[in-house]
Amino acid sequence: MGMSALTIALSGLRVAQTSIETTSHNIANAGTEGFTRQRVDRSSGTPRQTLYGPMGTGVQVEGITRSRDGYLDARVRTTDSAAKGFAVRTEFGQRTEDAFAEPDNGFTSSLGRLWTSFTTLAQRPGDSSLGTQVLSNLNDLAGRVNQTRTEIDNLATNALQRLQTDVDKANAAMDEVARINSISPTLVSPDLSDARDRAIDTLASVAGAAVTYLPDGKARVTVSGRTVVDGDYVSHLQLDPLNPGTVLHGATGPITLGGSAGGLQSVLTSDLPSYKGKLNTFVTNLVATLNLQHTQNKTTTNVNGAALLADDGASMTVLVTDPTQLASGDATGGAQNGNGAIALAGLRQTIDARARDVVSFIGGAVSNLVRSSDNAEALATAASQQRASLTGVNLDEEMAQLMADQKAYAAAARIVSVVDQMLDTLVRM
Repeated sequence: MGMSALTIALSGLRVAQTSIETTSHNIANAGTEGFTRQRVDRSSGTPRQTLYGPMGTGVQVEGITRSRDGYLDARVRTTDSAAKGFAVRTEFGQRTEDAFAEPDNGFTSSLGRLWTSFTTLAQRPGDSSLGTQVLSNLNDLAGRVNQTRTEIDNLATNALQRLQTDVDKANAAMDEVARINSISPTLVSPDLSDARDRAIDTLASVAGAAVTYLPDGKARVTVSGRTVVDGDYVSHLQLDPLNPGTVLHGATGPITLGGSAGGLQSVLTSDLPSYKGKLNTFVTNLVATLNLQHTQNKTTTNVNGAALLADDGASMTVLVTDPTQLASGDATGGAQNGNGAIALAGLRQTIDARARDVVSFIGGAVSNLVRSSDNAEALATAASQQRASLTGVNLDEEMAQLMADQKAYAAAARIVSVVDQMLDTLVRM
């Protein structure tokens, strides 16, 4: 009886000690990012048969497990991926709005000054100083348009650089998952499992990812349905050098990513091209409309005006360089009557409406992105908080567990003392 009691007490001491060490580990890592609190799983020992029936043999440690929930992990990764994608698209949309600099410093303000100068020129068609002002405003308009295009192109360059950074980060995360997968399952500690989960979280945030745990404990990770990690096998991503914004997956070809990289793909292949395309369409119509009217007007020397502007989709230029080449008259009223300049100024309503359409299109697109980003961020935050409530270390709970383990250890030690006294008494009899 004495030895059995000692064995039971010893099992209690060992389990209490293991629990104290685990709790201490939790407390020490309370501020460690990505750490998952750990718990000691216990079970009663296998009963032994006695004359009086089965009798307990104490307690044993079944293992040390992490407080994780696969559903919560998947929800966090899905919502975070969407939030990161919308955040990137919103950022570049807002930077595009800044590039247009509306309403004070954009091309619409340049147009306003141009219409005013046409109206003023109509009053004194032969005044070279007024003609010079018209040319100055035309050049200002062209410069503003070209600067906006350049800034959009610069945004595309920046987005491509960031996409490369994200692809590199995704590949590094894949390598980390595969590295841990390659370790024998018996050697994968809860802390290594945390490291693998952090790598999967990073991959989900950067490129979107889903994970399946295999029977041997290894992780299989997919991105957009393509397997990128299977055990210790990795299939990396790379940029297509011929198609900006296209990402290739191994030998399977182009892949549409999630997360911030997916947002950058949308920026490069959809958002920025649509913003710039809207501007280019406006510029094409502006050049054609002004040129058509100007070639129907008469200069002060009674010849038809030449084309005012040219645009090749990349650069808008002013063709008329001499104020005497401005056609401010018309064919019916004479070269000096100013009706041509009035007709040019009369284009204001049509062209300004088109300009407002460009600005409204971009503003509306960005507003939609902002709303989507806010909603996605709220969902991601809620999911992260819900997971943190399960996986995070609560110091109050850990202190309570520590006190309980301390009492259990003291009680088990007391059993040893009691049995020792009992044996001493037996020996003395």
